[in-house]
Amino acid sequence: MKARIGIYLLMALLSLWLGWRLLQGHAFNADLFSLLPASMRDPVAEQAIDRVQTEVGRHVLIVLRGEQRETVRTQAGQLIETLQQSQLFQQIRWRIDAEVSNQLFASLRPFPASLYTEQQLSLLSGEDPAALQARLARQLFSPMTVSIADGDAFGFLSEAVMARQSQNWRIEIDDGLMRLPNAEGYALLIDLLAPENFFDFDWQRQAYQLLQQSEQQIESAGVEWRATGTLMYAAQARMQTEADIRLISTISLIGVTLLLAFGLRRFQDLCWYLSAVASSLLSATAVSLLVFGELHLITLVFGTVLIGIAGDYAIHWLFHRQVPTTANEDRHLHQSLLLAMLTTLAAFLAMLLTPFAAFQQIAVFCSAGLFGAYAFVRWGFPAAHQQLRRAVEPRWCKWLIARSAQQQPRISIILLMLTGLAIVTIPGWLRLRIDDDVRSLQQRDHQLLQDQQQIQQWLGRHTEQQFFLVQASDEQALLQQELALQLQLESLQQQQAIDGWQALSQWVKPTEQQQQRQQLIEAAVAADGTMTQSLQALGLSEQESRQLIATMPSLKLLSVDEFLATPIGQGMQMQWLGENEGSVASIVTLSGIHDRDAVAALQLDGVQFIDKASRISERFAEFRKTATLYVVLALALVILLLIWQRGLRTALQLWLPSVAALACAVAALGYLQLPFNLFASVGLLLVLGIGFDFALFLSETPASVYRLRAVAYSAITNILSFGLLSFSGLPAVNVFGITVFVGVSAALLFAPSVWWWKKV
Repeated sequence: MKARIGIYLLMALLSLWLGWRLLQGHAFNADLFSLLPASMRDPVAEQAIDRVQTEVGRHVLIVLRGEQRETVRTQAGQLIETLQQSQLFQQIRWRIDAEVSNQLFASLRPFPASLYTEQQLSLLSGEDPAALQARLARQLFSPMTVSIADGDAFGFLSEAVMARQSQNWRIEIDDGLMRLPNAEGYALLIDLLAPENFFDFDWQRQAYQLLQQSEQQIESAGVEWRATGTLMYAAQARMQTEADIRLISTISLIGVTLLLAFGLRRFQDLCWYLSAVASSLLSATAVSLLVFGELHLITLVFGTVLIGIAGDYAIHWLFHRQVPTTANEDRHLHQSLLLAMLTTLAAFLAMLLTPFAAFQQIAVFCSAGLFGAYAFVRWGFPAAHQQLRRAVEPRWCKWLIARSAQQQPRISIILLMLTGLAIVTIPGWLRLRIDDDVRSLQQRDHQLLQDQQQIQQWLGRHTEQQFFLVQASDEQALLQQELALQLQLESLQQQQAIDGWQALSQWVKPTEQQQQRQQLIEAAVAADGTMTQSLQALGLSEQESRQLIATMPSLKLLSVDEFLATPIGQGMQMQWLGENEGSVASIVTLSGIHDRDAVAALQLDGVQFIDKASRISERFAEFRKTATLYVVLALALVILLLIWQRGLRTALQLWLPSVAALACAVAALGYLQLPFNLFASVGLLLVLGIGFDFALFLSETPASVYRLRAVAYSAITNILSFGLLSFSGLPAVNVFGITVFVGVSAALLFAPSVWWWKKV
């Protein structure tokens, strides 16, 4: 009695704490990246990956396109006003006016030694005086010439800056707005910068709803809307996950409830079952929030299987109490339940051995739920022998037991069954394909993917999440390393392996190189220099030439810190990682990778190619092999323990149904052309644990209606729960669900064979 009161108080306390925790908010997480394992052991590389992932993920690009210029501009203005009023985005970039442009050039004006292009320096060196004179004539006598007050009378600085910026996005400034010249009609670009916590559950919902409403209003005005960004994909994935949770949990709970209402035929028994499931879900959620601080939606999708698994203990207890029992038989039941719980628990806890946050969280969630359900049945339910009632004996149970009693199988018949199993499953094994690519686990909306590709085509280039990490002893050595890297990237660009790149050394040259450039520029603007001679050759007097040259600011050397403080440099701050453990590091981003192998093959000291998706896929392959090895070792360990405790005959009797279930599960993936990956391997661990339970319960006592019904209903609830996972829109959940669904179904079919072995 004390134990029962204690378990009730514990569940009440967990309920109160969980309610309080949910009221605090931020209990759920939709960030898929947070579940991925660290792809590298190098902390600098991980920092670089996080920096690029966050920076790229924060941007949402919107393109409004139409035939009428004024209509598009009007809709763009209304959209900007709506976005600004919402205050959901940290920054909204949609126009570049004259003041902003002047500030940009003013911040870079003192650093021509670092910014002038090689072609410009070649002109200043005097290699082709005629070309320099023609260049100065176009600049000075053009109606679009820059005023002397701008400090760039010769146009070299503005030309150099625009040349570098054109390597990123192909945009034009149309009356202050960013226009895409590559798009048909009139198209404007709007760049939204999300806050740093852009995976926040509430922010995503509000931002996505706002953009959807804006899309409807703009398209109703006859203007085409296209948008791309991590927000769009994350919101779609979150909605898909929420839909899966609602569908799977609702159908599973209703289906299991109706099934047991038909089987138990007593409202009190049904209430006991639902209370065990509730205690399981309560324990799982509370313990997971205590351990991790928040729950990912993917964990809740996988966790819905607790409705089937955790209810097994209540099912066996409820059917057990329908026949006369003694206190000793009750203890024997609880021992069987404990063994069943431990085998399934071991399958889940094995997932903790992988450094994969998703499986670790799922393992803790399901393990806590299993133990919570077992504890509630063990200490919260009344003793079975105190609640006697007339047993219900369905005809199908009595028929199956009678048929089993009549059968006198021989070893040859059992071997024939095993041969038939091999004939059915081997073709599926041969068709099995292994796919560890993490990108195949993400289902992308077709329309979103189409919008992304179209915007990238209009922009000309886009930043990839694959990049180069450059490390050196100090800043100057780092800039030298980047320059060496750019030489090889130029070769790759000529081979059309990449579209382009962006590096700090495109703007900041090493000090030694800046000094050499500075000397060249000073010589060119000297009294007898090439610049002065060219101006006089164009008809300017010596005084007029000196006045123009005097408008140039004094030359300064540009450092990385000074550049990052400029308007352009602020947009490239993610590429500077700074000093870390005695070295400095930077990121060189890539755009338009067409030949990944050629890029990855690039070799240079202090430079490494970072491709997080590929590295995670490699780790997925390692985890899959490890999980598969766990299955094999578990099979070997189980058979050895069973032989030691119960002898060879009983060991094979309990072991072979699980082997058959595993064989069928793997074959099903081959027949359905589904990938065998980490999620399938983990599913096999559960098939082994759950399938072993079925054989164990049927072998504990002689064939009985109570035992068969308990195993059958327990299996059906599991099949229902895992079967619903196979309908999930998330590929990872789908593969996991089908693996366990087929395996548990096969385990149920082969479990009654334990009766035959006793008579062989």
